[in-house]
Amino acid sequence: MPPVPELQRKCVKHYQSTTGLMIEPGVRVIIPVYAIHWDPNHYPEPEKFIPERFSQGNEHRRERYTYLPFGDGPRSCIGELIPYDVLMKNLDCLQSYNIKTQKNADSSFPI
Repeated sequence: MPPVPELQRKCVKHYQSTTGLMIEPGVRVIIPVYAIHWDPNHYPEPEKFIPERFSQGNEHRRERYTYLPFGDGPRSCIGELIPYDVLMKNLDCLQSYNIKTQKNADSSFPI
């Protein structure tokens, strides 16, 4: 389930799509993220937990803008970049350590 079930935007200038849809300034546009994520036309068996459908290897199978866990565009969720920030902080921390292997150490061990 997405963090928010819908996104709302207010049209700020006249817009006409390639299909002829016209949106006038001031009109509020609602993007039903929850409904898109649960639409079987986009995601077969949406009620099943299939994490592979969101993997980078399957990006080409998804139609653009049908996966919006953080929204999209300049007003997308700022939390989207937190994993990258955590990674950079961890790498920065690891740079202050000197990690060595022990000579003649057995490289295999039971797990």
